[in-house]
Amino acid sequence: MVRRKGKREKMSRSIQAALLIVAFIVAACASDDRKDREESVEQSVAISGNYAPSSDALNAAAGVTINMMVPPAWAADGSSCSGGLLPGTTKLAEYVKGAFSGISRIETYWCRPNTANLSQTSTHGVGWALDIHIPMDNGAADNSVGDPIANWLISNAGTLGVQFLVWDKTQYTTSGPSASRVAIYSGPIPHVDHIHFELAPSYAANSNLSIPGVPAWQGSFQFNLDSNNVYGCTDAVTGGESTNWIYSCQNRQTVFQPGQNANMVIRVDNVQRNVAFSIEAWRLGQSSPDWTWTDSALQVEPNVWPHAFYLPRFNNVYAGDWDMRIYANTGSGPFQLTTFHFIVPGGSQQWPGSPYQYNGNNYNCNGSVTGGASTNWIYTCNGQQSSYAAGDNVTVLMRIDNVTSSHRFRARIFHNGSFLYTTSPTGWNDVPTGETWQYAHYWTTIGNVISGSYEARVDIDLPGGTEFENVNVAIIPFTVNPVAPFIYNGNAVTCSNEPTGGQSTNWIYTCPRPATVFSQGQNVRVLSFVQDVRQSYRFRSRFYRNGSSTVYSEQVSDWTTVPSGQVWSTAYTWPTLWYALSGNWRASVEIDVGGGWQMLRSDITFTVNAPIGGYTSSSFNVCLGNYQNERDANGVPQCWTPVSSQSSLSSLSTYYWRLRFTGLAVNTNVQFRIEAYHSGTLGWSWDFGPYLPASNGESWFFPEFANPGPGNWELLFFLKIGSGSFQQVDAHLFFAY
Repeated sequence: MVRRKGKREKMSRSIQAALLIVAFIVAACASDDRKDREESVEQSVAISGNYAPSSDALNAAAGVTINMMVPPAWAADGSSCSGGLLPGTTKLAEYVKGAFSGISRIETYWCRPNTANLSQTSTHGVGWALDIHIPMDNGAADNSVGDPIANWLISNAGTLGVQFLVWDKTQYTTSGPSASRVAIYSGPIPHVDHIHFELAPSYAANSNLSIPGVPAWQGSFQFNLDSNNVYGCTDAVTGGESTNWIYSCQNRQTVFQPGQNANMVIRVDNVQRNVAFSIEAWRLGQSSPDWTWTDSALQVEPNVWPHAFYLPRFNNVYAGDWDMRIYANTGSGPFQLTTFHFIVPGGSQQWPGSPYQYNGNNYNCNGSVTGGASTNWIYTCNGQQSSYAAGDNVTVLMRIDNVTSSHRFRARIFHNGSFLYTTSPTGWNDVPTGETWQYAHYWTTIGNVISGSYEARVDIDLPGGTEFENVNVAIIPFTVNPVAPFIYNGNAVTCSNEPTGGQSTNWIYTCPRPATVFSQGQNVRVLSFVQDVRQSYRFRSRFYRNGSSTVYSEQVSDWTTVPSGQVWSTAYTWPTLWYALSGNWRASVEIDVGGGWQMLRSDITFTVNAPIGGYTSSSFNVCLGNYQNERDANGVPQCWTPVSSQSSLSSLSTYYWRLRFTGLAVNTNVQFRIEAYHSGTLGWSWDFGPYLPASNGESWFFPEFANPGPGNWELLFFLKIGSGSFQQVDAHLFFAY
């Protein structure tokens, strides 16, 4: 806002006289459709159907075109082959083998003809192709291993130069319209035990092939991008033999004043190759560097230098937003090593006759900007502060004074030193000839900030000259403090019944009746939650029995997406230990918000009692009718109409429950109890007994419930032996309709 005055081949059988060269890991691969290949070891996990590249991979490669290159005609003496795997392909093979698990071997170079066209050399024979072998799953492709590799190759086709890929009956070609790049592979070998892919020749030959996550200088020297290895100073660089060839300067800066010298220091370590450094000085807004310089190569080989320094200097710096691009060349062409960025503020301000003045008037706030005619066109930023919380909206405001020229503003936003975006230029503020504005204001808002250091670099544009050549009127910094992605207060509760809640409870879930002691065969839920959730999440729960450190059961939830900028008040999990065995149990609950598992609680304990009275859940029946009418000669009701669907019962019918206990002491009394909970509240309870078991040590419990009221019910059944206490033996949850 601006205001005036204050605004991505085939082989039959082995071909005689083919040249076989071991290039990497094992003897190079047989052809993609070779029928005499060894049987593959089978592991897991297959996914039904052909490989389908992920949408993310296809989108990443959609704008990339790698023209399909064809190897030369086959020469029977092998002269059409490259003599080995090319350096770029070798580098990629080494990376893939180390970066992805589940690979059994990688087949590389084999001098032979293309079995689909015997007049042509195979891509394996010219060193462009790799076959990544993956053990199969019951004769099918192990997609859990192969798909991520294939997706990564397609996603990075533009960087790696992948021109063609085949995996699990699907081929991908990095050329032509996006809609026609994926097709069913029609060759005789379905490629379910290996991924075949090819690099374009220029990429295969590039020893400096750029691999995402792998520095271009790897194997030549070590380089760590930090403030001790790349910096600039206003004072001269000193060092030499007296300092063991360590060079440094003291007055380190990222902002220089016009006319100063910017002396730069770039350090590399463990140097094993001859290396030549060069520099390009790029000023923001320019289509070419202002100047370049290349130094002679440091003659390191065959030695190893502990360190080496590059010490470029920019004398008499002038106004601009500068990127000093540093390159290194170890014999295969230059690659960019790093960039040293600095600013020379001022532009066309502060010279005699300057059409404005900037006196450092800038602010930031988390409120609104107010002002106008009523404040004599003075604008202020409400809620000024220097640090903010993630998710805040931060407004920056600046002012110039004594303005005699038409002008407009823009801002470039940086986060942790990396460029984010440029705001659209404001409209021109037309200052009439001969008139002086006392001041002009500009402000913009950076929404939903994330943790880190921000800079808003405000630029001014004056009539004539190159658009926005006069830059960096103001640099407005502020800090955003990280906000925890969730809050956990240590809560956890165990219960046998399903937690209740949902939209009607504003997504608050509760255990109707928490417990820490359960009976064998019951299901035990562990309910816990986190609050103020700002990132997508998933939960993992583990159960341990009788003090063992071995996981008895593990459950991992699916990812739940929290949209960017939203804060969810609560997120719940209730993993279930199904049909719990007797013992002392411990449960743990963890959460992953994108950075790995974080433990919430590891000490959630509960007890599951062994069956008492010879009772097991198989002895449990729900019966429709009146037990009195269904008794046999021994008085035991026969359950003439068992209820098959026990989750819903009619509120207009009569039911009874039949529980059988065996192995009881015939001379010890037993008692039974039933507790009936309606929507979590105890509706009624009833005790039966004491009774002496039958002479065979058997006893039956068959309570009856006539016309249960509509709603959710939970019945709990208990047994007491002798002078002991009542222990729960079973439960029944149902809905009465």
